[in-house]
Amino acid sequence: MRLVETSSFLMDKKLIVNIYDTENKLVLKRGTILGNREIRLIKNLRYHYIFIKDNYCVTKQKQIFSKETGAYIAQITQEFYAIAFDCMEKGGITNLSSFISTIKLLVNSLKNQHEKDPLKIIYIPNNLVPNSMISNTIVTAINCGIFGIILGFDNEKTVNLVLSDFLKDIGVFSEKIAKKEEASHTLIGYKHLQQYHNLDKSVLDAVMQHHEVEDGTGYPQQLRNNDIVEFAKIIQIVNFHTNFMYSHEILGCGANSLKDTLEPILKKFNQNLLNTFVQNTNFFMPDTMFKLSNYDMGILVKNNPNNLLKPIIQVIDNFSGKFAMNQIVDLTTISDVELESIEYFFD
Repeated sequence: MRLVETSSFLMDKKLIVNIYDTENKLVLKRGTILGNREIRLIKNLRYHYIFIKDNYCVTKQKQIFSKETGAYIAQITQEFYAIAFDCMEKGGITNLSSFISTIKLLVNSLKNQHEKDPLKIIYIPNNLVPNSMISNTIVTAINCGIFGIILGFDNEKTVNLVLSDFLKDIGVFSEKIAKKEEASHTLIGYKHLQQYHNLDKSVLDAVMQHHEVEDGTGYPQQLRNNDIVEFAKIIQIVNFHTNFMYSHEILGCGANSLKDTLEPILKKFNQNLLNTFVQNTNFFMPDTMFKLSNYDMGILVKNNPNNLLKPIIQVIDNFSGKFAMNQIVDLTTISDVELESIEYFFD
């Protein structure tokens, strides 16, 4: 599967996620072959990126969760939507006890599965919904849980990490909360949760600091390095990667190469945590299409966790003549060719 921009080039491509409208109604089923009507519908719902399958998608997707874990993910998704919309309508969260209980069940199930077959931080849902903030939060929270387990956190600490990520943007979800304060959403969320909920200090600190970065250019306190709590450092990394998976808007207009764009961003994160993260995830999505600096085109075959910007690719267009068609190339062995940009379609 591949993440692509919504455009006329989607014609005859296969949709591989369910798509919902603003009223949470299923409008396009996974497996739909896209035509003009479907493309217009996707654009009208303001989906800028979707997942498709075409002739250049060679990676076989596999179910990474047990049925039990999948059931808890479905339950926690439903509960978080209820919490988020309740917050929007009533100006705050009324009760978290049931939600925290479900997080505990999910974490326990993830840990049991991890002990049998080590997990990777690659959760991708089967559904797309217009409210990307809510859906992305669900993805980042679950992946934070997996990351916490990989880091060796006990169940209680992992639960608090997952809860921190779910609650980090509570100051954004509710305009009623935000209107009471002239402050960043991090401080607004922190104050609301501190006043109305008996939460662990690690959760509150993470909500406050989840936009702080190592070089002191974050907010609201411009903290640096060891002044930033561990949960906030983890959430920063996982949140960046989730946004990168679902949207390439962070890459801008493409004026710079991938290396020039991504390296300054990655340097802002705690490097020890980042290294552990990339060893346990797929940094680039399966079947990502690249333009190379020599104008050749390639499809991702395998990520390289030791050098993110030098993956293994398969050549699908050899414009330069440097490589053979369909040649498998490990870019770590090629000094004069870099990843230039991520592309979506090629004919």
